Amino acid sequence: PSVEYISEQPKPEKKEKPIKSEQVDSSDSNVEKNIEEKSDKVSNEVAIDLNLHEVKAPLVGTYYSSPKPSAPPFVNVGDKINKGDTICIIEAMKIFNEIESDVSGIVKEICLENGNPVEFDQGIIKVSID
Repeated sequence: PSVEYISEQPKPEKKEKPIKSEQVDSSDSNVEKNIEEKSDKVSNEVAIDLNLHEVKAPLVGTYYSSPKPSAPPFVNVGDKINKGDTICIIEAMKIFNEIESDVSGIVKEICLENGNPVEFDQGIIKVSID
């Protein structure tokens, strides 16, 4: 004699909610105005970014903004620098490597903090090219 067990699980009920859609009048002047303002803002941000050059780290190490802890930094935001000027030091395996700028311009941003590790090809500073 064999016994068969039949188990039936109740099926979940599906309750579908009707999807409501709203009509948007494309001739609405506020919508067009908002789109124009946002596209102007985006194009301005892109234009600003196009004028900046990022000086990148040529090696992995520790970033130092000055030659000694008590000395002033090589560069500050707003400084005018020339191609070949020392912008920082990167220490790698107890060797201190002076990093030079590859462009001339005005320093707009310093991307690292003193004493922090830096990766290969990581941005060090951003310069507005003359």
